[in-house]
Amino acid sequence: MAEWLGIPELVLVGQSRGAHTAMLTAAQHPGLVRRLILVEGGVGGDGAPATDGTIGWFESWPTPFPSGEDAVAFFGGGAAGDAWTAGLEATAAGLEPRFDVDVLRAALSPVHARPRWEEWGALRCPLDLIRGEHGLLQDEEVARMRELQPGLRVHVVDGAGHDVHLDAPAAVAGVVLAGR
Repeated sequence: MAEWLGIPELVLVGQSRGAHTAMLTAAQHPGLVRRLILVEGGVGGDGAPATDGTIGWFESWPTPFPSGEDAVAFFGGGAAGDAWTAGLEATAAGLEPRFDVDVLRAALSPVHARPRWEEWGALRCPLDLIRGEHGLLQDEEVARMRELQPGLRVHVVDGAGHDVHLDAPAAVAGVVLAGR
């Protein structure tokens, strides 16, 4: 698409699965990606239990939510709670997810199937990783990412979780806009 639109280079930013997809895109198209910013995303390969855990969380939602206030409270309140609630669909029964859990499982399973260390090691653009202090990335994975890509800049956002972009949008924007 970038070539079709005449865009000579990209800065890719992705969160979670989107970060993984951005990383694979940068590895496959090294001449196109000028900078890669991963937000709470890594090389994958955590196996089926990681997919099952994520899907289990989505399946645990007490849907339909009777009100937006109930949904915000379930999601922990704050900006993240508001954002998750905004993604729900109003139905006659209450607020329901807009996504299909089976489609989500199919999208996440390949990410967790195997780690993409070879692709990570092949990256040749400037790299930033934004982590939430309480995010999901393991320190061991980040250490190996740094070992294979010594220029990796890691930014830890205090108090933020996996949805660091919702918990601290200004911090994420600061990294994205800072450039290299």
